[in-house]
Amino acid sequence: MIEFLILNIPILGKLTDKELRAIEKYMNLIEVAPGEIVFKEGDKGDYVCFVVDGVLDAVKEAETGESTVI
Repeated sequence: MIEFLILNIPILGKLTDKELRAIEKYMNLIEVAPGEIVFKEGDKGDYVCFVVDGVLDAVKEAETGESTVI
């Protein structure tokens, strides 16, 4: 399943089969419910996320507390 999804990520499209199999071991597929927070600003940045299907908003919170989708 993950291999099929990897092929649909344009940035990974030029990798060889061997390279795709190597990175596939490190990938996890998660489904996120509408409104669910994937990560927040300031969280430890030790992974990369790819949106395979749907939309993910990046929200920036100002010092005033106001949130803006960027």
